[in-house]
Amino acid sequence: MQRTPPPQRTVTDPLNEIDPANIIDPNQRSSRLPLTSTHPQHASLTHLLLGNIGEEPRGSRRDQMRSPTPPTTPGLSGGRPIRSPTSPGGIVSCSPSSAGGRSESSWEGFADSPEEHPQRRERSGSPMNIDPPHTPTPSRQPGPPNNPRGVPKKRTTARLDLLQSPPADLKPLKDLLEMLRSKNKIVVIAGAGISTSARIPNFRSRSGLFQNLGKDHKGISAGKDLFDASVYQTEESVSLFHDTVRYLSELTRKARPTNFHLLLAKLAKEGRLLRLYTQNIDGIDVALEGLNTQVPLPEKDPWPKTIQLHGGFDKMVCSKCHGISPLQAEKFIGPEPPACPTCLENDRGRKEAGKRSHGIGTLRPRMVLYNQHNPDGEAIGSCVSAGLRRRPDAVIVVGTALSVPAVRRTTQDMCATVRDRRNGMNIWINIDSEPRQQLANLLDFVVKGPCDKVAQLALQTWD
Repeated sequence: MQRTPPPQRTVTDPLNEIDPANIIDPNQRSSRLPLTSTHPQHASLTHLLLGNIGEEPRGSRRDQMRSPTPPTTPGLSGGRPIRSPTSPGGIVSCSPSSAGGRSESSWEGFADSPEEHPQRRERSGSPMNIDPPHTPTPSRQPGPPNNPRGVPKKRTTARLDLLQSPPADLKPLKDLLEMLRSKNKIVVIAGAGISTSARIPNFRSRSGLFQNLGKDHKGISAGKDLFDASVYQTEESVSLFHDTVRYLSELTRKARPTNFHLLLAKLAKEGRLLRLYTQNIDGIDVALEGLNTQVPLPEKDPWPKTIQLHGGFDKMVCSKCHGISPLQAEKFIGPEPPACPTCLENDRGRKEAGKRSHGIGTLRPRMVLYNQHNPDGEAIGSCVSAGLRRRPDAVIVVGTALSVPAVRRTTQDMCATVRDRRNGMNIWINIDSEPRQQLANLLDFVVKGPCDKVAQLALQTWD
C-alpha cells in the first residue's frame, strides 16, 4: 500500500531562516543548494531536505509521531538549533565548538523524549528503503547541565553599623577582621575620609571645604569653582585660590597620620598591600614608610606603592618648562602666580648670549583641577591594568563617595575582577555615604562608621 507523504516541514538554518516556498523540490532540484557543497551547514541541510541521492519523498511512523518543534531559542553562538535525524537528540548544534553534532546549550535537555532516538535506516542503498517499525525508547530523567565549573555560590553583602556602640551583631565585624588578616594582595581606594580625623577637611560634605569657601567668599558661586582650571582667568579668583593653597598647606604640614594611615603602612610593611590609590592631596600617606610615591609617575613597571590620582600639595610645577620642585606655599600670595626660577635663569642666559627670550613660566601646585588634563593619566591607566592582571584578592573602598566618574569606573572594574575570585572580598567603609547600586552589587561588606574605628580594632586584634 502506497503511503501518503507527510506535509513538508519548515526548516530553520542557523544563519538564515529559509522560506518554505524556497525549499527544494526533490523532482525539481536546482543549483540553489549544490549537492556537492562542502559547507557543513549546507551538507546538513542537503541531507535533511533530500535524504540519499535518488530517494523519493517518503514518510515514516517516526515522522508522524514527532512532537511539535521546540521554540527556536538562540544557541551558544546566537543562531537557532535545527532538528536533524542524524544527530543525537535530533538537534544540530549552533556552536562550532560542539563535537559530534551535540549541543552544549540547554537544548540538550530535549533529547529525553522518545522521538529523539530514531532507528537507523537500512543501508542497502535502495531508493525504496522503508524504515523499520519504530519502538519507543523509555524516557530518561534529564541529567545535570553540562557546566564543568558548577553553579557559582550566591554572594551576599554583609552590613555593619559601627555607629552603634557596641554593634548589634559582632559576627560581621569578626568576619571582616579575619578577612583583612588573611588577604595578601589588597588594593585600597581612599578618599578624604581617611584624613578628616587629622583635621584635614574633606571637599564635598555639608561641612566640607567647598561649602565653607562658598560661604566665606561671596565672589564665587561655589567653593568647587576655586578648584577648576578656570580659576586662573581672573585676578580675584587667583588671589582666593592662593589663599586656599596657603591654608591647606599649613594644615597638611601640621597633620599627623590617622589610625587608618597606620593600618595602610602596616599592610605595606607586611607585603600585603598591592596598591594604594589615593584621591587625597594632603600627602600624609606618602610620607609614611612603605607608602612612597613617585612624581611624575612612571609609565612602566615598577610603579610605587601609592598612586596619587589627583596629585599632591607637596609639589609645584612650572606651566612652561614643566619642572617639578617642592612646594613653597609662601610664594603663593596675591593675584599673580609666582614666576618659575628655572625659566628666569634660562631667560637671563639667553639674553646675555644675545638670543631671544622663550618666555617665563609660572608656578602652580601640582594637583589636578577640575576640567584639567591629568599629566599622570596614561601612567595611572597602565598601572591599573597591570594591577588587574596580578589578580588582587581584596579591594577596600574607604572614605570616598566615588563622585569622580573616572575613579568610580576604575573601582567598579577592580571590584568586578575580585568578585570573580572564589575567596575575593570587596569592602566599602564610609561614615555617611552609601555605595551606588552598580557597585553595591559587587560588595561583600558595607561598613557604616569611621574608618579609624575599623583600623583601631584591626590593629588591636592583629597585635
